[in-house]
Amino acid sequence: GLYGLASLSAALLALQLAQLHPLQNLYFNPLADRKTPEHLRSHYDWDYHSMAYYEGIKWLLRTYPDQPLVVSVDQTVSHRFLPPDARARVWLSDSGAADFYLTAHRKRSLDTGEPRRFSNPLHTRQIYNNTILSVVKTADINALRRAEYQRLAATGPAARSDFDLYLNGRVLTYVQETCAYHGQWLSLGILPQNPADIPQRTRDTAGYARYAVKLFPNVVDHFDGKCASAFILPSYPIAAITTGEGQVWQAQIYLDLPKYRAAYDRITAGPPSTAAVFDLYLADAALSYVKEPCAAADTKQPFFLNIIPQNPADLPESSREIGFASFGFNFPLPHGRLFDGKCLATFPLPDYPIAALRTGQFDAEKSLWKATVYADLAQYRAAYQSLVSRQPTQHAVFNLYHQGRQLSYVQESCTPAAAETRFFLHLIPVDVNDLPPERRPYGMDNLDFKFYQHGRRFDGKCLALVPLPDYPLQAIRTGQLIPNAGAVWETEFPVDRTPEFQEVYQSLRSRPPAARSLFDLHLRDNRLIYLKESCAPTDTNARFFLHLTPVDVNDLPAERQPWGTHNLDFDFAQYGSPFAGKCLAIVPLPDYPIKEIRTGQFIPDGGRIWATAFPGSGR
Repeated sequence: GLYGLASLSAALLALQLAQLHPLQNLYFNPLADRKTPEHLRSHYDWDYHSMAYYEGIKWLLRTYPDQPLVVSVDQTVSHRFLPPDARARVWLSDSGAADFYLTAHRKRSLDTGEPRRFSNPLHTRQIYNNTILSVVKTADINALRRAEYQRLAATGPAARSDFDLYLNGRVLTYVQETCAYHGQWLSLGILPQNPADIPQRTRDTAGYARYAVKLFPNVVDHFDGKCASAFILPSYPIAAITTGEGQVWQAQIYLDLPKYRAAYDRITAGPPSTAAVFDLYLADAALSYVKEPCAAADTKQPFFLNIIPQNPADLPESSREIGFASFGFNFPLPHGRLFDGKCLATFPLPDYPIAALRTGQFDAEKSLWKATVYADLAQYRAAYQSLVSRQPTQHAVFNLYHQGRQLSYVQESCTPAAAETRFFLHLIPVDVNDLPPERRPYGMDNLDFKFYQHGRRFDGKCLALVPLPDYPLQAIRTGQLIPNAGAVWETEFPVDRTPEFQEVYQSLRSRPPAARSLFDLHLRDNRLIYLKESCAPTDTNARFFLHLTPVDVNDLPAERQPWGTHNLDFDFAQYGSPFAGKCLAIVPLPDYPIKEIRTGQFIPDGGRIWATAFPGSGR
């Protein structure tokens, strides 16, 4: 039964461990892939305690019984590890004087290709189709390494720094002619052409797969006074390789330079979008940086890029307050390459409509250079031509054009400095209730802005197109100011509501008024409209009274509830305007149901000129 199965399983396990002795620590259960050659060795740090060395030493003692043995191993092993009778004959050395080399082929972060290097070992031991020990003559290894070096030297290094770096297919070899390193750890970054080829958890912020590699750890890496270590790179397509020792030295190898050379020729076929220290080209949903001639020193400092969208709602919520998305990157990788005395970096842009791009380089203290690329200059040039064909609404340092829901700022001869100072824009509404609640106590809306948010500088001109809210405006106050220093210039002008009044007047002609008196009174869209066809200035001098009786007195402001009415007295200029011999005023009403409306004109301390009453919208 169950007891018998457990006994059989224990017996089989004991048999396998006995067969593996003294390497029983390398046991894997049958569920592991024990058939694929070198699978376990390449996926697990297997012989962690290097017990296979014991077998290798015993093999040497049996094979060479009459000579002293100078042996090198690929990791630190104590002399006490040797059998007592062997300690007088075996000397463990990490110098090039060793006669034999033992390796346990322990897994590394990148494969060093050791089985290929030891293709003719004196002795090997395998377990589960995996090589766990090779015994090799160092002279044979040196001959192989010498041949490999000669073959690499004939092709020339892919990069030079503290080391010569050779790339042959998927094998990256570090070579130092005068060997000064021994067991040195370096950083190795591999940038895939397709980021999806490496798991997100293994990528750094620049998109690299990062490895720590150890150079020249063993005697077999040393020959003829030189050092060489080889690593087999991953099989996915690689864009670039970067390696080095922190800030001491760095070297790069680009595997995609043909693509960048072709891109350079295509991008520079036309003029740049903006000329700067790096010429800037906006095309193919990317911003390209080009410099020729270019040296590594030109790319040492990091770059910044601020992307200003046409619609701020396209930004992540965290960026909407500042009005742009901010990015930073270092040249050359992952976006750039330095080749043939040229520099080219191409930064992919987000897919939402872009208004402008601000970019440059900076050091720890300041911007080294900065420039702006506008993505919508054609739109601004067309708007400029349309605006300057008519008179401005208001003359100032910037001429102001108010039309519909847009206020335009124009300066003909404009320097960059003229547009750097912040603009203030204060809107006085016809009805204070149209304002956001937090602005109602101030009686105006504040739409202060920086020029780059709405403006463009082109052909020596400056033009800003500022969208306005859709509620009726009484006046606009604007200018430029320096914080804590006051206004540079300012102006205020009333808003011409004639087009709006003409439209309303035409719509009223076919409708009977709700009441007639000195003015005809119309209720429309929760607005009370006063209309007088033949109007003289004296008809609008007197103040208007407007008293509203609600259906529910609780809808009134608390201070008006004892009176039972809402008092909205006003002067004609607040809501109205004369045009074409007529007078029209449009008064917004509160949104609660109204039982009765009483209105007219009066002279303070002089009585009423006219008065009328009629039902409201809630009756």
